[in-house]
Amino acid sequence: VSRMRSTEPNRLRGLRIWTEVSVNVHQKRVVIVGASAAGLRCACRLRRLQPSWPITVVEAGEVFSYAACGLPYVLSGDIEELAALRRTPYGAERDREFFVAAKGVEILAGCRATGVDPGARILRVEGPEGARELAWDELVLATGARPRRLPGQPEHPRVHTFHSWDEVKPLKLGLMRGEIGHVAVVGAGLVGCEVVEAFRSLWGADVTLIEAAASPLAELLDPELGVVVARHLE
Repeated sequence: VSRMRSTEPNRLRGLRIWTEVSVNVHQKRVVIVGASAAGLRCACRLRRLQPSWPITVVEAGEVFSYAACGLPYVLSGDIEELAALRRTPYGAERDREFFVAAKGVEILAGCRATGVDPGARILRVEGPEGARELAWDELVLATGARPRRLPGQPEHPRVHTFHSWDEVKPLKLGLMRGEIGHVAVVGAGLVGCEVVEAFRSLWGADVTLIEAAASPLAELLDPELGVVVARHLE
């Protein structure tokens, strides 16, 4: 493997001169926990840099590598089906076989990481075939985020989060069957604003948007622009 090292800049031309330095890199076994955008991007980038290294991605869910930012548009009907979020621009489905054939990356779907032994460099996982251990030289944790729950939030069939593939279908089925007439959405970030538009524009539901900040998109816009967004939503 070759790396590029900068020498002193050429003061006459303002140019930086680069020289090639040879570096020996031993083969390593890499295990990545999480097959969302960060985990798979890490695996694919590493594969390009190190074509011979064994790379294994552990994913608790059966469905992975989908564009989560498109979930509100499946709910609204702008995207006809969930499966479209997993396809490449050329129509190939990004499933386990795709990553093995196209990227040379092994994905253990439906396997949950349960523990790690840093001293022995062992990751313990449980899946359909039972418990097993994966040896690693480098371990990457890319498990992503979880939706924030309200204090004392009950487990109730009409209290939902909107964060993953599995959470879209019950909401869309409820809307299609006419079982959902009013929706309260907590959080006016990007996803919250997109979801309320989906509930209202296509399905005609009465929607209440609840936000702790003074205006929507508070982390992106200043209060003056936030007021413009609020008026548009109203």
